[in-house]
Amino acid sequence: MEVSVGAAVEKAAGDGMKAWDGGSNILVRRVMYVAMILGGVGVLWMSFYHFGSPLECPTFSRYSMDESSKGDYDQRLESVLSRASMKDKTVILTTLNDAWAAPGSIFDLFLESFRLGNQTEYLLNHLVDCDIMWLRDPFKQFFKDADFQIACDAFNGNSSDIDNPTNAGFKYAKSNYRTIWFYKFWINSRSSYPKLNEQDVLNMIKGHPSISDMKLKMKFLSTSYFSGFCQVSKDFNKVTTMHANCCIGLDRKISDLKLVLEDWKKYMALSEYNKTESHLSFRDGGSSSKNEASHLSHPNSALESMKDISPTSAVKNAAGENNPWNAVLCMFLFISSITFRTPTFSRHLAVGSKEVEVHTDSRLESILRNASMKDKTVIITTLNDAWAEPGSIFDLFLESFRVGNQTQQLLNHLVVITYDLKTHERCLAMHRHCYLVDNKEGNFTGEMFYMSPNYLQLIWGRAKLLGSVLELGYNFLFTDTDIMWLRDPFGLFYEDADFQIACDFFNGNSSDIGNFPNGGFKYMRSNERTIWFIKFWINARIYFPGLGEQAVFNMIKLHPLIAHMKVKIRFLSTDYFGGFCEPSKDLNQVSTMHANCCIGIENKINDLKILLEDWKKYMALSDHDREHLNHSWTVPQRCGPQLPADPLPADPLPVNPVPLQKVPQ
Repeated sequence: MEVSVGAAVEKAAGDGMKAWDGGSNILVRRVMYVAMILGGVGVLWMSFYHFGSPLECPTFSRYSMDESSKGDYDQRLESVLSRASMKDKTVILTTLNDAWAAPGSIFDLFLESFRLGNQTEYLLNHLVDCDIMWLRDPFKQFFKDADFQIACDAFNGNSSDIDNPTNAGFKYAKSNYRTIWFYKFWINSRSSYPKLNEQDVLNMIKGHPSISDMKLKMKFLSTSYFSGFCQVSKDFNKVTTMHANCCIGLDRKISDLKLVLEDWKKYMALSEYNKTESHLSFRDGGSSSKNEASHLSHPNSALESMKDISPTSAVKNAAGENNPWNAVLCMFLFISSITFRTPTFSRHLAVGSKEVEVHTDSRLESILRNASMKDKTVIITTLNDAWAEPGSIFDLFLESFRVGNQTQQLLNHLVVITYDLKTHERCLAMHRHCYLVDNKEGNFTGEMFYMSPNYLQLIWGRAKLLGSVLELGYNFLFTDTDIMWLRDPFGLFYEDADFQIACDFFNGNSSDIGNFPNGGFKYMRSNERTIWFIKFWINARIYFPGLGEQAVFNMIKLHPLIAHMKVKIRFLSTDYFGGFCEPSKDLNQVSTMHANCCIGIENKINDLKILLEDWKKYMALSDHDREHLNHSWTVPQRCGPQLPADPLPADPLPVNPVPLQKVPQ
């Protein structure tokens, strides 16, 4: 765009000069030349900066903001910012509520950290108004060329890798048109993720191509310097800030942050030699040959409050025997065992040293036994009354097995989980293996909208039931009922993997946890690792209230305990396990197709019917034509990736940008 406008300006200037070639007034000609250039620059400026902003300066507001999102100009704010800013117009911001502002609470500790920190007290002059302790001046650690920098709960070693799990509690943004655009884009994206907070929304959009297209440079800060209780800095000589993340409850935060500051005081009391040479760390504590050195460890209050919990040596080793801060996260995630109605590995997760009492469901075990394959594998789906209605999703689901390529026999191994008597009776009329859950917790009748309270209750209850299946010794392949089975998928699974899951979007690497998984299709082998993992997954939901199993999995998949327990996870290619988010491109390879990225039961039914018609036409071809002719789906039509409520711009995005996805259904 700059090239074309610049060329137009030069041409206009050249034409103007020709018009004056015959004249003698050189000064007038030069003024005219300058005026034309300035006019061209003005056109270029206005073409990029179309609308005004709340800051009364040019912005890219037309790209991601509507007029209702503009704030009122606040002179008080500008006055406070002006007084607090550094020479380069940088301010430090925090937020405060009455609980954290009470005497002896978080705010007192926050301010104290500045006073105790190494050359940090002066930074209070630039703080506008906190559970982050400032131990050193962080500005020296920021990347000079980055527009936006953010701390991480867990850092993978690569500051440019967008797969780092971010923590929005500590972020540094430079004021320029890119960051102004980015913040508006970020805020506007929440309409696509109505249940998620700013941190979770950032994790969903940080890989969006419009961000790189805008040339916004994003960096992720190392926990070696910008640390927290999730992933503790290992070196006192490097640590800059310490965040009370992975910590639930104000009292626990206060108690542990006080201990952090006490440790820091002990460190600061050491001689410069001992600070440098003893290599003190939060993880291992430290001691030096000099009497001045001290062991920097503290019994964590959160840990003390859970002293009756007895995790395995695996958990202890992952946390580190002398690493109470890492143990905070581990113990919180293991604070309550999920009591399945079957034998449990209570040594991993049970409360207390005694085994959790077992209540085996003989009905479930009998159905699993009758439905299982020779290797004790079952296929499981769940069903409610809306999807069980005649002509609805369940009919299409069963039909796909019958019209699929050698899939009909798999119906002998399908177990359908139902939640009400009407649905159960409908299931039994159409299928052999149906299991009615003794449901006393919720009403699962009618269409359930994604992320509604009933939906969340259903899927987390389903996760517990799947855990029971594993504990009974059965492998399972769970499938949503809106997945069409077109070929036998079992030959496509990885033989050495414990847990395999389909993707909304697949990046080509089945081992890359940066893939976007979809919990509607997953295969788990029954062993100690998967039984531990599914409990870990379920228990982790206390940290992410309001999120479903798929979103929680995305939040925990990087956790070091999973690697420590040697749980091998694989992500399934959309070439074989496709969906409306990213359809399989080759009908000669496709195994399943999922009605994901689709809102509303009528839209799902419409596109799934078309999909099955496409498949029948393909199956009617000769083997030669199937192999040599190019075949493609005519779906999605009503479904498919959705734009956010405020549409993305046509410029400066690519001509055909991958749109910002709504959370797939």
